[in-house]
Amino acid sequence: MIEMEDTIVFNDMEIPLSNHLIRESITKKYIIDASVVFKWYYKKGEEDLENAKLLYDLLNSKDSILLAPEHLVYEILNILRLKKEISTGIVNNIISELYDVILFVAVDSELFRKAFAFSRDLNVSFYDSIYIALSAKYSAPIITADNKLYQSGRNISQKPLLLSELDSL
Repeated sequence: MIEMEDTIVFNDMEIPLSNHLIRESITKKYIIDASVVFKWYYKKGEEDLENAKLLYDLLNSKDSILLAPEHLVYEILNILRLKKEISTGIVNNIISELYDVILFVAVDSELFRKAFAFSRDLNVSFYDSIYIALSAKYSAPIITADNKLYQSGRNISQKPLLLSELDSL
């Protein structure tokens, strides 16, 4: 059981858990996927860049919390490793910034079970089903630029949002 004196670390600051929970209860929550985050850092040949920037600005407004599974970082770094024009120094800055602006959620055994069920039921990749399971757990819509993930999640309680629909936030 969590005692209210407990603290959490967010944005490299230790804050009382009770303060965080109060803030979270009045703040809009969204699950963000790698297809959107990638557009913050790589613009060559990408669509919906204006909406990606709007979302990034929204994130920095403190009116919203963006949640993502830990594997989002793996997905971003796996793509960036192929973009030789992005230096290691810039990648290091991206890694730091990701941990400053997104609240990463650890995936536990229960979330894995739910994600696996969504993966089978919705016929989506297991990686994408983790975003869907987080959406269900936190009652927060997924924001994605991945049309397949968007289509797969249209029948779940928290309807996903396409990045191109950002004006609906």
